[in-house]
Amino acid sequence: MQEDMHYYGTYAMALAAGIPDEDAETIAYAAQYVDDSTNENSEVNKRDGGLLVGFATAHHIGQSVINQDPTSQRKIWVPCHFIPGGEGKNIEEKCICLPDSKIARQMMSNHISVALSGKKFGLELIGIASHAYMDTFSHYGFSGFSSQFNKINTETLRIWTKDDSEYDRLKKKFELLKKNDANLCLRLPLFYMITSKISEAFSGALGHGGVLSFPDRPYLTWNFDYKVPRPNKETKSERKNYDDYLIACRYLHSFFCEYSKKRYADSQAKKFDEIETFVKEILRIEGDADIRRKGWKRCKLIPKEAKYSAKDWENQKKRFDKNDKSEDGIDTGVYRFHQAAAYHRYYMLKDLLPSYGIAVH
Repeated sequence: MQEDMHYYGTYAMALAAGIPDEDAETIAYAAQYVDDSTNENSEVNKRDGGLLVGFATAHHIGQSVINQDPTSQRKIWVPCHFIPGGEGKNIEEKCICLPDSKIARQMMSNHISVALSGKKFGLELIGIASHAYMDTFSHYGFSGFSSQFNKINTETLRIWTKDDSEYDRLKKKFELLKKNDANLCLRLPLFYMITSKISEAFSGALGHGGVLSFPDRPYLTWNFDYKVPRPNKETKSERKNYDDYLIACRYLHSFFCEYSKKRYADSQAKKFDEIETFVKEILRIEGDADIRRKGWKRCKLIPKEAKYSAKDWENQKKRFDKNDKSEDGIDTGVYRFHQAAAYHRYYMLKDLLPSYGIAVH
């Protein structure tokens, strides 16, 4: 998923669950910052000896191509973007991500409990958990480290649409394969097939590189074939992202309601049914990330002035050295985020996953 879901969508679900605006925005900010905290062990020193050490929770595409280190993949992609589903006979099968898995739900419940216990980084921790949980509805079928199960038959990638105007919009990138009364079927032209294969090869078959950004676009209906059968012997994958995303929003809203009810005495949560129509309309919006962001702003589920910029927390890092005392930097969003990231990584890799017989780091 991209910023339209991780920031704006998360913000909307948190507000609808009765979480006050400032806290809801912090959760959403942390959820999106997971994709933007890409510098592992980055250090900001303070003259008095204080130190802020950052934890990477993502790698940009270039970093993924350059850095195929299995250890790096497993401590970043597995816990933050491809939560293992836990099903299968061996470690490679168990690490295939599944939507709303038992492991993912246990992580959400644990992090909510930690936040309710009074930890100052509780909101940021819920944000990180929200990102990882929501990604199970877009990244399912793939795993967070180089694996044969991530390889796909590029020639089988198809996009389906019932709208001629949508075909007109996409025809510069895709080729018409067939047309009938109900559907237009589009396929990748040779250039994009080559791009897909290069992405898969240079990332070492990491994650969903072979299917490009198709899993991250809410409105897409698409399908493809895996090269290697899943543990259940299936090779075909047919997806309607908007259906998966709608379920993701409903479930995330329910987790936020659980937190809100216990945390705020005057919480006024809306039922998901009250906002479902708006969410459906937003998820159907076709276009780039900016168009989809504007869709969330128009829906009246979040403030019109809502805006995300990773630079805000990056600038907090820079100001760490300018504080009179290093301890003054502890009570900042970016410091709390990295506290939460450290906790999340340890909990996932050294506690939760091993309890399911999964040792990846």
